[in-house]
Amino acid sequence: QTFTEPQQAWLERIRTHLVENLSIEPDDFDLIPIFQREGGLTAARRAFGPRITTLLQDLNEAIAA
Repeated sequence: QTFTEPQQAWLERIRTHLVENLSIEPDDFDLIPIFQREGGLTAARRAFGPRITTLLQDLNEAIAA
């Protein structure tokens, strides 16, 4: 799958978060500074659309496996 430049930037932030925290939730986008600085969940939804929720679920499941 190809990602746009804004999506790649968000994925890098998510990766950074996951290195220190073994899960990610939608609420994290409005609570964690690395996400807040870039506009929080609203900005992430703007980049990924409604599939952001599925993406986060898939990431959490992959980490837990």
